[in-house]
Amino acid sequence: MLGRFGTDLDEAAALAEDVMKYRVTDFEREATGTPVPPALAVLCRRRAQMETIRREFEARGIAYEIVGLGGLLDTPEIVDLVATLRVLADPGRSDSLMRLLAGARWRIGPADLMAFRDWSSQLARRRGRPADAATPEDGPEDASDEAVIESDLTDGASLVEALDWLPREGWSSSHGRSLTDPARDRLGRLSTELRQLRGYLGDDLTTLLGEVERAMLLDIEVAARPGTSIHQARRNLDAFQDAAAGFLRTSHRVDILAFLAWLEAAAVEENGLEAPPADINREAVQLLTVHASKGLEWDVVFVPGLNAGAFPSSKDSRWSSGAAALPWPSGGPFGSAPMGYRPAGSEGLAGRRKGLQISRPGPR
Repeated sequence: MLGRFGTDLDEAAALAEDVMKYRVTDFEREATGTPVPPALAVLCRRRAQMETIRREFEARGIAYEIVGLGGLLDTPEIVDLVATLRVLADPGRSDSLMRLLAGARWRIGPADLMAFRDWSSQLARRRGRPADAATPEDGPEDASDEAVIESDLTDGASLVEALDWLPREGWSSSHGRSLTDPARDRLGRLSTELRQLRGYLGDDLTTLLGEVERAMLLDIEVAARPGTSIHQARRNLDAFQDAAAGFLRTSHRVDILAFLAWLEAAAVEENGLEAPPADINREAVQLLTVHASKGLEWDVVFVPGLNAGAFPSSKDSRWSSGAAALPWPSGGPFGSAPMGYRPAGSEGLAGRRKGLQISRPGPR
């Protein structure tokens, strides 16, 4: 069945309506006659297509599962979790702290964010200057400090640093901005929470993730979603824990900075860190890329974004399609083989069994 839509939103709405219709369709029955829930999947060419469909499913209360690490990193609870990890590991990640401050949990308004930014800039100007060297911008309370405020990892203004050194009551910036009492209270509680979580940075990565999840109340937040079982509500958090466990098994460095670098590589390179093959989930609609769907079968499959030239792609990726894609043996003289490379066929059968042979198929 085909459909033509003017926008991605229209396509996502029509797709959600069809999903709700097929969810109550019986394709199979057990031996006892009990209907088996149908297996539904949405296959996308790119991760960017998943967000519009995911939001539509969320609005209609349709249980869904994003398959693959790339799509997983775009879900709200995982974005907040990763942002907290970045704040804990790197005091220069003011962008990640802004995500938390403006989020649904802390709800710091624009006026307070501007005042907080002024305080951060004031700390940056005072850094390295003796406390008794006050300026007209520093109030009398600020001039009475007994220490020099210094930064360990960054020389510029850092919101993370400013959160650890909140201004005293009555402070006002040179722009006339000040923090409201509710904002000051929330910033203080967030500062205390992050200070406690930093105590787990030396522990096992999975232990750190569990403590961050509990401190942020993410488990309670996802469990409170209406119309979703606890198992389905935690699916993204559990999948992220599984990804972290896989990282620990395969990586030589298992610290938090290495893990964050690994996540950034997964976000930038769509096929860089492939998730293990997914299992069929009959309790939720599975969203995944076409590449990740190999070997799986569903009762109903939706394929959005079938546009001419986009999907299927009009680009030819075969090695014979251009000089830039030629494999090494066809791209240069035989004597210019890179170090450590031996062309296939230069050894006997016994030699081939001892090492890995790299080759590319020719055109069919």
